[in-house]
Amino acid sequence: MVRVGTRPSSFCSPSRGPTSTISTRTPPILVHKFGAQSQSITACERTRGLCSAYFLSRLCTILRRWPVSQSADRVYRTLRSEILNGTRPAQSRLREEQLAADLGVSRTPVREALRRLEADSLVTVVAHRGAVVRRWEAADYEEIFDLRELLESHAAARAAASGTADVAELLSLCDRMEELAAGIEAGVGDAGAAYDEITALNLRLHRTVHAAGGRLVPELLSGLIEVPLVRRTFHRYSQAQMRRSFAQHRELVAAVAAGDGAWAAAVMTAHLRAARSTFRLDLEAGPDHATAPAHPISEESR
Repeated sequence: MVRVGTRPSSFCSPSRGPTSTISTRTPPILVHKFGAQSQSITACERTRGLCSAYFLSRLCTILRRWPVSQSADRVYRTLRSEILNGTRPAQSRLREEQLAADLGVSRTPVREALRRLEADSLVTVVAHRGAVVRRWEAADYEEIFDLRELLESHAAARAAASGTADVAELLSLCDRMEELAAGIEAGVGDAGAAYDEITALNLRLHRTVHAAGGRLVPELLSGLIEVPLVRRTFHRYSQAQMRRSFAQHRELVAAVAAGDGAWAAAVMTAHLRAARSTFRLDLEAGPDHATAPAHPISEESR
């Protein structure tokens, strides 16, 4: 039985495992964000509070299941895809009547789909405007990378320790990404299509590691690695950045294959910090650059 206590939640404590005690105290991240006691909060407390708040919120979403009709699922998948690939940009209104007409369904499945998208943090319901595609701010992206670093390094360590990761599949994904990148560098084929495939393969590699890291980890991370812009970071990598990322993939697979959890976690951390650095450069270049159509970047542009 879960009891309510006064001790803070330790879901993300490095020294203790999950506890059945749920704190009634405001998580440090919430105190930090709203200003109170912000001077006394350490970076470690902030990170732990952030992870605890996100973990509990995401876990509630995972455990809360509702019956979904086939039509609602189709609408959900269509809208989700359009939001993630940029067809429906941030702040776009999602009118139930128009969506129902466009997709050939009634308003009921549209409403169900919008509720699911809101739970995924892809849609926000605004007073007097209805549902709109969520706008992600720079601070949101920083928190996303904080959480990814915590959860993905944890998943990598567990994947290495479990010995259940499909190493052959991971190596195959590395081979294909490098083959596509070589084609881009040589100017062979459709570069845009190649970047799209590399993005999909990169997502698959990360998910393969997540799946070997536990049952809940993949679902907790799904809302973080598919955020618009973050999902398409590869499209804005230079050739040197691409090669660095692929080298880190190879080292990650080697660590997992060796069963070395500490090594795997360290490689994943370095990998995500490098991605964060590249992403920050795009945001600093301005919103127009960050949201521009994806395209390969030459070495000279960095």
